[in-house]
Amino acid sequence: MHPKPSDATRALFHAAGSGDVGAGLEALRAGGSADAVDEFGRSVLGLAALRGQIAFVSMLLAEGVSVTAPSEAVSPLLAACEHGLFDSESNEALHAESLSRGRAVVQLLIDAGARIADPLGHDTQRAIFAASRYGKEAVAALLAAGARVDARGNLPTPGSTALLWVSEYGDVEAIDWLLALGADPNAKNDGGATSLSAAMRRYCDRDRVVNRLLDAGAQPDGVVVPQDGAQWRPLVYGLSSKSDFMPETVVTLVQAGAALKGLNRSRRAKVLSATGDRDGLEKLATKLTDPERAAALYYAAAMGHLSCVRLLLDRPERELSVEWQCIEASARGRLAVIQLLWPMVSDARMRSLAVDKACLGGHVEVLRWLAREGAPLDGPHEPLVTAAVHGHAACVDFLLEHGVPPEPIVNGNIYACPIAVTVKRGDVALLELLFRHGIERIVDDKQRKHLIKLAQEHRRIELEAMLVARWSDALRSNH
Repeated sequence: MHPKPSDATRALFHAAGSGDVGAGLEALRAGGSADAVDEFGRSVLGLAALRGQIAFVSMLLAEGVSVTAPSEAVSPLLAACEHGLFDSESNEALHAESLSRGRAVVQLLIDAGARIADPLGHDTQRAIFAASRYGKEAVAALLAAGARVDARGNLPTPGSTALLWVSEYGDVEAIDWLLALGADPNAKNDGGATSLSAAMRRYCDRDRVVNRLLDAGAQPDGVVVPQDGAQWRPLVYGLSSKSDFMPETVVTLVQAGAALKGLNRSRRAKVLSATGDRDGLEKLATKLTDPERAAALYYAAAMGHLSCVRLLLDRPERELSVEWQCIEASARGRLAVIQLLWPMVSDARMRSLAVDKACLGGHVEVLRWLAREGAPLDGPHEPLVTAAVHGHAACVDFLLEHGVPPEPIVNGNIYACPIAVTVKRGDVALLELLFRHGIERIVDDKQRKHLIKLAQEHRRIELEAMLVARWSDALRSNH
């Protein structure tokens, strides 16, 4: 238990948290102890570092405060790295500014003599993982201060390296930095899982992460340990119904040499369908049950292998439901597959969802074909918003040209409408496209003020200037 701090020491901690340099100096002069530790194990310097308070950290260092943590306290250098982990700012510009502050504090402490006490320990692994959010230079600075890039810690699983951790998060840039600095892509945690195994547990950017790791020499056959504790090879995990649908990653693993040995009939059919091996699939087709046939059809449809789709549709025991397979084909722009499956999709909501998925992927040629076939362009899935969110101008243009109403408010939320998501993205060209379609005619003065404020909050300077110049006279006259 830490001794109860004096009033001056409490004031010093408060100033460190808020970054008030004047109050901090006053507290130090009044006898506040820079060696005190709070209930979370942080020193005054550690707290200021965690909050990214550059000026306050500089003041403490100028006052002679040691960069070495008091006994049993969290290292200020680790705290500075963890600033990036605890930053919850959703605004992109403010988030970048926050990371910049954290990066600067890390460099300040290292320049002042901070060093890594345990090069291969848990705190070092956590520091490297946290610093990877700041960029390659920050991680390189930690290595220069004594850290080892393959230090092992207890997160996300015992014995994990920082590379395994960022691979599970799907942070492609951080993976590139760590690999460039010598991280071992085949290092295993205590359960035998590698970074490639960890990447298979995440959906976001999975294929990019897997490709990065394979290019760096990761072995395609390792161990994946899902939450239920079972052990899987990456390929088996990718084919498992317990994991997310990942046909592209399955193809990547097979092309990298992942072994098909030991796959059961259902998983082998999925692999053959994903890779477009019609001859191999034909040998299995007569043995497949209808559920196995439908599962394989997902992979063939998603990857656009029309001959495999035709084969799987041929003579099932009963007619297969192909609606979700058609949706996957729409999301990936597989027009020939969509044309084959579309007559079997009768549900209006599923037809609307196909339009939305085409907009999600930016497949305007699919969108045109679906429109000719009578698919609803303004259904409940709001494809116009979907296209705007992802910046697919051709899809936005097509929908507006075909009479989809550019609603200024979607479900009562102005910030979810096409013009608002475009402002948040900072997409000048798409905003000009919306203006050409006359969207501002249905945006009232109150909503215009909201949109200008939105551009300010997200530091979209060019867009803010455009909106102010366009609307200032109207707003001033109605004020």
